[in-house]
Amino acid sequence: MLIGFGVRAIYLSASPVSAGPTHSHSHGATSGSADIGPWALARRPLLVGAVHGLAGSGALTALVMATIPSMGARLTYLTLFGVGSTLGMAALSGLLGWPIARVGTHGSVARSVSLAVGCI
Repeated sequence: MLIGFGVRAIYLSASPVSAGPTHSHSHGATSGSADIGPWALARRPLLVGAVHGLAGSGALTALVMATIPSMGARLTYLTLFGVGSTLGMAALSGLLGWPIARVGTHGSVARSVSLAVGCI
């Protein structure tokens, strides 16, 4: 999956079309791109999240759960782990999202960053 993301980032940085989302204010116009449903919008993040969870934290959580003796302790651990993971990832996304969004407004800088990240 990481190799696929890298190839996609390199491809998007080399394409002449803007890699970022577009926004228009043409109300009343009907186009195929305006009918993006919530499921179509959520497929990629859902897939990435599932693979991410299965590859790392999901497997480690399953190993730890197997060593905890009581069901109550397992549920407590799973709840605390889930809340902690969610809060930690939300905080990190917020901290990194702001500078990335600022860089994304400059086309050539965004392409250079995309190319560098894709190569890494």
